[in-house]
Amino acid sequence: GFEPEAVNKQVTFRFDLETGFAAVPPEWTRRPEEGALQLTIVRLNEYEAKNVLGSDVHGSGLLPVRVTVSNNTPRPYEIETDKIYLVQQAGGRVAPVSSPGGDENLQSGVVEPGETVSGYLYYPAGNYSSARTSVVDKENDEREGFSVRF
Repeated sequence: GFEPEAVNKQVTFRFDLETGFAAVPPEWTRRPEEGALQLTIVRLNEYEAKNVLGSDVHGSGLLPVRVTVSNNTPRPYEIETDKIYLVQQAGGRVAPVSSPGGDENLQSGVVEPGETVSGYLYYPAGNYSSARTSVVDKENDEREGFSVRF
């Protein structure tokens, strides 16, 4: 039978001001740590996409991805949705494509201290092995990049 949890993959990135970015176990995503910037990426399977988004985006050849950014640091960070890449198993990074529209899409912008933003990005359907992205520390305009395997 169809088992949504077997298809759903979640990767969380945590940025600590002292140690930098690291992948963290999924159970850490439930309670964001103080002093950490967390980015959670969840690929939605067909069943979840229909229930959450109300449409069959998989049938349109798109893979919906829910992205949540929790900023538990004292610094503002900018996220740029066009720089949140999925990496194909065969190699090569893929940027998000135009979305079907709606208020639930993740928007680029600054995530202030204590703020959490969440939304959806859409990628061409495919086999992806990891995600790569970077955020900009708005206090010093330094880009912090990272990559984690699914």
